[in-house]
Amino acid sequence: MTISKFLNDKFNLDVICDEEGVYSYIIHTIDDKVKLDKVSSNITFSKSVLLECDDDNFISLKYFDDEEYQIFSLDGTKISEMEYLDDEYEDVNGDVNIEKSLIFYSKTWDRRYLRIDLQEKLSISFEVDYDKYDTDEDGVIVWE
Repeated sequence: MTISKFLNDKFNLDVICDEEGVYSYIIHTIDDKVKLDKVSSNITFSKSVLLECDDDNFISLKYFDDEEYQIFSLDGTKISEMEYLDDEYEDVNGDVNIEKSLIFYSKTWDRRYLRIDLQEKLSISFEVDYDKYDTDEDGVIVWE
């Protein structure tokens, strides 16, 4: 499945590609909620992430500060798998946690994944996929 089909289906969007075959999405905060939208002429990029993808599942992420200055970019990464976490659970302290996150995996990232949290505050992280590591008999990760 392509990233654009996945995002369009999951978030009920109708983003179509431009003349270069690129689909453009914006991740921004509206009314204290993080939202994934299609890019349009009336949307500002202030404190937002521009996510672009194509039918070959290459992505580009660009983060803009409050003055719409690009401060971070991740370009040209082919995504092999993706998922959307939508989960609510109670942790060991009895606190309720809500997860709403886009997860992207790439074969070029060895035992890592890109996570975009869509909760109350936008958060992007490049995380270690601990499930991909071997453990010893005590369950401790064996670092190579």
